[in-house]
Amino acid sequence: MAYDVYVCCAYHDKELAEELWDGLELRGLRSFNEHPYDDAQPDDSWEQVLHRGIENSRVVVLVFSLAANRSPHVRDELEYAAERNIPIIPFMIEAAAPFYMDVFSPSIEWIDAIAPPIGQHIDRLTDEIQALLEEPPPKSI
Repeated sequence: MAYDVYVCCAYHDKELAEELWDGLELRGLRSFNEHPYDDAQPDDSWEQVLHRGIENSRVVVLVFSLAANRSPHVRDELEYAAERNIPIIPFMIEAAAPFYMDVFSPSIEWIDAIAPPIGQHIDRLTDEIQALLEEPPPKSI
């Protein structure tokens, strides 16, 4: 199944990520959401399902927070996306210096979504995603 967006977040930020998924869907973007696991096979691990979601997405949005900054699972997902040349848009919900700058393209602008409510920032994020979707898909490794 093909997706426009994969939303990467720490478990701590899951509630906000669900609001983000809903907002992107309302704006016409198909987002991978691991609940339910649309692409899951009976013997898939959670990591395999998430990696397949990344592989089948054109853009990754990182819900960037202190929890995401410290999460080895978030780091794994971002590295997996970066290895496949999938653009990553950081959607900053808390101020913190990222530990893993190497996965971000210098040409992609961070979206400052620190000031609530989150809904006010989803339109700008949607514009950034749609601009990336207009570009030809990157070549996979």
